[in-house]
This record gives sequence, C-alpha cells and structure tokens, in this order.
Amino acid sequence: MLVPPESQRAARPSKRPKADHAGATTELALANCEPVEQYPGRTSIPFLVRCLIETCPGRKPFPTYLSQVRALRGDSACQHCRARRRANERRAEMISCGRILPMEFIHDIKQPVRGWRMRCWNVVDKPRLDNIRSGQGGCEHCGGKKRFTEQEARRIARAWGYKPLPDIAYENDATKWPGLCLAQGHFCTPNLNMRFQSGPCASCADYGFKPNRPALLDLVINPRLEAAKIGICEDSPKSQRLRSSRPM
Repeated sequence: MLVPPESQRAARPSKRPKADHAGATTELALANCEPVEQYPGRTSIPFLVRCLIETCPGRKPFPTYLSQVRALRGDSACQHCRARRRANERRAEMISCGRILPMEFIHDIKQPVRGWRMRCWNVVDKPRLDNIRSGQGGCEHCGGKKRFTEQEARRIARAWGYKPLPDIAYENDATKWPGLCLAQGHFCTPNLNMRFQSGPCASCADYGFKPNRPALLDLVINPRLEAAKIGICEDSPKSQRLRSSRPM
C-alpha cells in the first residue's frame, strides 16, 4: 500500500469540530430556523426546529438533521420557505421568458399554470414552464392557434375596424383574412392576431408605406457581389436619410 508523504498528509483538511447546542443554533440561524429542543450532540440524530418567519407554516416544529442543514449550504432549512422561493423563481422566469403573469402558485415546471398573457392580456390555462424554456409561446391567442366561430370572428373583425369578404371563410388568428376597411373602404389583408398591436388597414395607418400615396423607390447595387436590391418606402420627412445618401 502506498503511503502519501508527510507533507501531503499534513495538508489534508481536518474534520469539522463537534458542534454543541450553541453551535447548532448558530448554524440553524443561517438556515433561517431555530431549535425547539436541545441539540442531541450528533448530526445524524433528528431534533425539532422551527422557522424564524412568524407567518410561515414552518413555525410549527418539524424534525430535521444538522447534517441536512449543512448540506443546504445556506438555503433555508424550512421546506415551506424553500418551496416559496423556488415558486417565486419559476414565476419570475415565466414573466421574463414567456411574458405570462401567473395567477397561482407554481409547484413544478411541468404544472399547467393559469395566468394572463402580458401581450394580449387574455387568460391562458395551459402553459408550462418546461415548454416555455424549450421555446414555446404559451398563448394560443398570440400564437394564432385560437379559433373562434365564424360569426364571432366576423364580429371581432368589425369591432376592430374592417369587414372580411363574405366569400372567404375564417381559418384562425394567424391566417390573413382579406376584407375592406370600414373607415375608407380600402382593401386590406390583416389577420386577427394583429388586433392587439395595430389597426387592420395599412393605408389608413399613420406610419409605414401607403399603397395609395406617393412613395420612394430605391435601387442598391453592389458591383463586387454582382447583386442588386430594390426597396420602397413612404415619401415623408422621415426618409431624409435615403434622399441624402450617396454612392459609395
């Protein structure tokens, strides 16, 4: 058997000193708990503790091991506080990544959560955090999967500001549905999913390219790449950069 040199044996960390009741109380305080009974003197023997937060259900004494408290590495020894902290982390992730404001406590990442979609403010009850982490949107309204009846969809379109053509049936929120704008009678092809961000008619909008007004046509050529690009934009003071551009 190989024996390590004396220098290596001396460099090994010494064992943690045996804790008494005062030491266990200090370690429990770092884990947001306090002892209810005398510490038994061994980390492998359970003893009763309680949470330091007055309103926590963990104020009711519960058994734990000092070895478990040490394994938490500064996290709360109260399971209710740990569950609440993890639920708050999941809630914050759903808000930041999925733009969904949960209405309920999130016990697990696979739990379907009822909440508000912060883009359209419709109520959704099926998104899960694991699906949001994988890139799914979590909202059937914004994703175009929401379907209305034909009569209800036409009522929503008229309330939005345009009348769909009678011979074209409604498919879903993400499919363009041609019709006539109620303000000026312009032909437009919006989808119902756009109703949360803009109006239905591009010609009536206060911004963007207007198909019924003068516009600027630009041609960009790159001789080195032997490529050309044609673009069109509205003729407005905001297009001064295009007017002032010069060949490179």
